[in-house]
Parts: sequence; C-alpha cells; structure tokens
Amino acid sequence: METTKEVREILLLKSSPHNYNDVKKMAFVLNNQPRIVAWNIDLDDCDKIIRIECEGLKVEEIINSLSQIGIWVEDV
Repeated sequence: METTKEVREILLLKSSPHNYNDVKKMAFVLNNQPRIVAWNIDLDDCDKIIRIECEGLKVEEIINSLSQIGIWVEDV
C-alpha cells in the first residue's frame, strides 16, 4: 500500500519586523502553523528574508497570517 506524502517546499519572503517583539509575534504565528516544518529569518539582511520549509502551504496564506499581526511580507 502506497501512502501519499506532501512535497516539501521552500518559501522565501521579504519581511518587515522592526524589533524583537515583532519577531516574537511572527514566531507565534509561524510556530502554530502545522504545515510549516521549519523556518528562520535573516535579520542582518536588508530585506529580512524569511525562509520557510513547508508542506502544502501557499505564500498567500503566510502573507495573510503575518499581515494580521502588522508584519508586511512579500514574496521574493
């Protein structure tokens, strides 16, 4: 019997956290998304790139979730 397995994707997004509290809010949202396997953010990069490893998640879903907490996000 063959099982269906979701394909993991890597999403890259520009973001706009301004301080540590913004990153904590982002972490709460991203860590509570069951289809996100792993994520990180490069705060040293001028675009504050978020790298998200996920299964079956659309960029629009991430953009909508983070915009609800006041974080601007754009697909790279």
